[in-house]
Amino acid sequence: MKAKIVPYNEKLGHAIRNVLFVFEFAQHVVPQAMLAFKPGTDLHNSLKSLLPKYGEQQQFVVNFSNDNSFVHQGFPQPSLATGVTFEKIKEDGEPALGLNIQGNMLSIVCGDYTRWEEVISKVNSVIEVIASWLREFAVFASLTLQYLDEFKVSFETGEFAPLTDLFVSGSPYLVPNFENVNRDFHSHHGFFSDPEFAIAGRLLTNVNVNVVNIGKDINVQIQTTHKYLAAAHLTIGEEGLKGLIGDAYEYLHQENKKIVGSMLTSEVKKAISFDARRKEG
Repeated sequence: MKAKIVPYNEKLGHAIRNVLFVFEFAQHVVPQAMLAFKPGTDLHNSLKSLLPKYGEQQQFVVNFSNDNSFVHQGFPQPSLATGVTFEKIKEDGEPALGLNIQGNMLSIVCGDYTRWEEVISKVNSVIEVIASWLREFAVFASLTLQYLDEFKVSFETGEFAPLTDLFVSGSPYLVPNFENVNRDFHSHHGFFSDPEFAIAGRLLTNVNVNVVNIGKDINVQIQTTHKYLAAAHLTIGEEGLKGLIGDAYEYLHQENKKIVGSMLTSEVKKAISFDARRKEG
């Protein structure tokens, strides 16, 4: 039974819903570091010119009595912000580009995917704004790149059938019996490897496939997460992502390409211009 397969962005012909970059700090930044992002500061204004929607997570104080019963939840304390967000929002309400900074990490999500080269440029434009802050307050323990690909699959009968037109048989990253499954399922495959790159450390890869039947359509999400655990702390240079850390993300991008490319059928890859769209770096 032939399947109709529609990628997430049918207009642009690709399946990428978003790409997430995570920089985990080796230790929590001091609380005072968050004051640099407060409204009215130069850093805040520079980020808002790029990402106009600002949000703040604040610390709450919760008090309990001696018998552990709830007594009082304090009001948020503005001077004790635990995190900040800056976002540029798309018409559908999802971030086109978003920055989230917490005490232990920062992440940048790009939901407006076109080409890898453009994505890394957008992310670097954010990193360049906060590079001085990072050099003063943070060093990195790990770098993570996560892709979320999404497809809508349907069959003429309106019934659920095995997804053999989408996924290849024999992929090590999928449950081996997926070609016999005709209902919702989740598949997870995770493993450590030694990265073939200049930064000493370990690479943790997780591949999650979630398949859910929604009405007449089958929603398929492929989330691939590549976490580079560095053996020594990393610092951001004045070059931002145009130096070693940027090269590490290019390496993770290529690892993602190999894994997802080995899961999809050649017909699907051709339909979404997979090789052409992910080869740039």
